[in-house]
Amino acid sequence: MRSLPAVAKHRPLLAMVIYPGVTNLFGFDSPKANTDAATGIAARGISTTRAIRLALREARWTVQLMYLLRFAIGARLADPSGLLLWHTSVGMLAWFAVCVAIYALNGISDVDGDRRNGSRRPIATGALPVPAAWRAVACLSVVGVAAAALVSAALVLLTVLMLMLGWAYSFGPRPLKNSVPGLVFSGTALGALTYLAGAVAVRGPVPGVDMVVFALGLSLWMGVVGTATKDLKDVRGDRLAVRRTLPILLGPERATTLARVLAVGYGAAFLLVSTAFAPGVALPALCVLAGGIMLAAAPWVLQRTRKSPRPDCGKDVYRVYMVTQYVANLALLV
Repeated sequence: MRSLPAVAKHRPLLAMVIYPGVTNLFGFDSPKANTDAATGIAARGISTTRAIRLALREARWTVQLMYLLRFAIGARLADPSGLLLWHTSVGMLAWFAVCVAIYALNGISDVDGDRRNGSRRPIATGALPVPAAWRAVACLSVVGVAAAALVSAALVLLTVLMLMLGWAYSFGPRPLKNSVPGLVFSGTALGALTYLAGAVAVRGPVPGVDMVVFALGLSLWMGVVGTATKDLKDVRGDRLAVRRTLPILLGPERATTLARVLAVGYGAAFLLVSTAFAPGVALPALCVLAGGIMLAAAPWVLQRTRKSPRPDCGKDVYRVYMVTQYVANLALLV
């Protein structure tokens, strides 16, 4: 999307998210669709319901369930009684819709790189044409903000901030995902906003030390270790998009080594901080350290169990990082 009506420039969020999808929703071609008639025809042949279903696939259920888990834990820590179930449920719906929208946005911005990387996600394969993806983003954004409005004004504010962060991550003159500092900031902020949204949904009290240490600790794991691992498998596409990710700056081997060191070092630091200031978070922190050790050992194990002497372990390292997130978050509920 390279041009917008002048009136839209005075409505940043509308111009960023709602405008492209609404124009497609009512049958108007986006600038990109005008340059590709076949894509425009295919997009008009996809119903909005199907576009949203494909956007859910694009956003990956394993990732979205992690966001729902973070939201639920934020609500649980703020309201241990669980009496405000309605607020939690509607708030989770709002957050889920917004998270799917921003991941679909990322798929739109990454379409060329994802194709170079051989991605089988709907936008990269063409199963979800870009104009139809914009339509899904618009609908999901509206649903998310509307559902948040049923809970509280504070949750609406956080929902809008999440959408703006998702846009800044994927679009704009300097997308956050194109640099290491931007990736660390956005990864940490996405996690922290989700925990905070859960607490805000149930109108919980001022967060205690345990909640702050846990939420910040797991959000930084997402920002620091996630940044070091998630791009190991996407080198070809990132090089095409001229992104300055760690594997591009250091090379895949050095970036993998750095990810291993960061995972263990961060896990140890998190355990020390939680033991000293938030003993109730010690078990999740121990899980993070264990996951960090497993992540560090993964390339060594793969080199000895696969036939190839130098296996491509980027996807496996990222899987260990993701599993660690699940285990550490679930450990808080034990």
